[in-house]
Amino acid sequence: MNKGLFFCTTLILFGVLDLATTIIGVTHFGACEANPLLSGIITNSPMMFSAIKLFTAITVGLMFYKASSINGGAANHFLQLSYSFSMIFMTYVVANNVLVVAKLA
Repeated sequence: MNKGLFFCTTLILFGVLDLATTIIGVTHFGACEANPLLSGIITNSPMMFSAIKLFTAITVGLMFYKASSINGGAANHFLQLSYSFSMIFMTYVVANNVLVVAKLA
């Protein structure tokens, strides 16, 4: 598996985990969505919220996959930095969601 495909799949996986933990936390344990743009949507339409989150995760993953074909000095370094930041951020988001749900359960 090439590196671009690995990061694409991993980011989509983290997006799905974020979606699942958010839906479980909000619908079953009374947690709230921290993103003010999405908090109203999840309350009124969890299905629409799920579609938006899933579409976003897939789109970002595919953008990273497409960008992995860049073969240039500074652009490649920026891409690697972006991969790293995205992975760290999504790890934090999913870990935070799991901790919130565990604390509320």
